[in-house]
Amino acid sequence: MAVSSTNVLTHMPTPAAIGRAIRERREELGLTQSRVAALAEIPAAQTISEIEKGRREVKAHELVRIAGVLHTNVDVLLGLRPAPKHARVLWRRGTQPEDRTREAQLLERARRYAQLEEWCGEPPAQPLPNVQFDPAVASWISVAALADQMRRLFDLGSIPAAALQRTLEESYGVKIFVEPLEGNQAGACVRFEFGAAVLLNGADPPWRRNFSLAHELFHLVTWDAIETAWEKGPRNEAGEPAWYAQLEKFANAFASHILLPAESVIARIKSQVQNGKITFHKLATVARDFEVSIEALLYRLCNLGQLERTTVDAALTSEELRRVTREVFRPLWRSVEHWYPERFLKLAARAYQRGVVGKSVLAKYLEMTYAELETFDLGEPHGSEATLSIA
Repeated sequence: MAVSSTNVLTHMPTPAAIGRAIRERREELGLTQSRVAALAEIPAAQTISEIEKGRREVKAHELVRIAGVLHTNVDVLLGLRPAPKHARVLWRRGTQPEDRTREAQLLERARRYAQLEEWCGEPPAQPLPNVQFDPAVASWISVAALADQMRRLFDLGSIPAAALQRTLEESYGVKIFVEPLEGNQAGACVRFEFGAAVLLNGADPPWRRNFSLAHELFHLVTWDAIETAWEKGPRNEAGEPAWYAQLEKFANAFASHILLPAESVIARIKSQVQNGKITFHKLATVARDFEVSIEALLYRLCNLGQLERTTVDAALTSEELRRVTREVFRPLWRSVEHWYPERFLKLAARAYQRGVVGKSVLAKYLEMTYAELETFDLGEPHGSEATLSIA
């Protein structure tokens, strides 16, 4: 009987080849040897240097940890499979060199999420829209129209922020990860072979994350059009298209329009006005009810012609408004317990229950130790799920 050669190791990769693959991936992510050593729990950066030069064989457990730090697969470092294709990641405030490791992490997590969906037979219910959009000729009116179109399509109702994340995750398979980000990062997004993925800053309050999610949604639904236009025309100092800064402003306008529908906002504000005036407390309460920041609400009211820009600017410098806002928004604050969404965890548990994966793979996917995984109630493996025939 013939034996398939698939996954059979026909040659042993040399220490030099493994070291070269590690060095290339490390440099691609902008990591120092010291940083890799620290994250991989290897005592000295000199050890990484010796491994990269092929002067020291890397031990199996070291290679596993190094691959984890570099957000790649051991088989890729061994030369047994090609590295996954590169995907462009768009950052809320533009791309910085230090983002490369975060990008690799986001792509790795999104691929694992898609793998869990495949193992569990639960692909997204429907594809996320991908609309035509030319950043060179787009207008504020066209952006507002797109926001209205998406709000109706997603059936977000009069308080869109309340339903946006759940709708994107459950109906369109958008993979949303939340964890604290460094510096002034607010979020990032990517659309690739695994679907759509978003990274939000867990250090931001929930109402700011809502705005960031809506901002990233603009990029996701215009993704193919922007990819087509990306390589055309002049570039800025960061190597991005000259229109990229304007695109970010369009994304903010889209987020404002989709989260704060004109009719709903104006009706709610008018119900709170007495003698032509509205108190700071009522303004903050309206912002809280729409689950957006007070800044987002005030600027939206300005754009709707309900407030003068000078009035908005003056209000935002008021210590009294800040105090009232803190008081009103305090009940909305929710801490981020873990980086993965609940659906990710449920899929992981289901894959384990169906016997598709063991606990070691789950620990890897959830980025925790085996001991930490033991604290989760994953249920018991029982093979394929029972089914009923539907007439």
